Amino acid sequence: MLLFSMSISSVAVAFPVLISDLNTSIVIAGWVLTVYQLVFLTVMPLTGKIGEVLGKRRTFILCVSFFTVGSALCAIAPNVGLLIFFG
Repeated sequence: MLLFSMSISSVAVAFPVLISDLNTSIVIAGWVLTVYQLVFLTVMPLTGKIGEVLGKRRTFILCVSFFTVGSALCAIAPNVGLLIFFG
């Protein structure tokens, strides 16, 4: 939850820069936030179940690893389409 709050806050602050640097409209850039929230809401119940099966420590390490890889892919995304896909 902490990582989600921090990442949404950073994207919201960087939203005007995101629009200008990726040369996109506010509507298309809004999908970045929408897709991120949808993925997060979908993954939350799944990680709860995985935590019961694999253990909380392994699940935490796995989730942080996926989050880090996803964040790195988003950081190098050359256009808004890939940014939405990696989000």
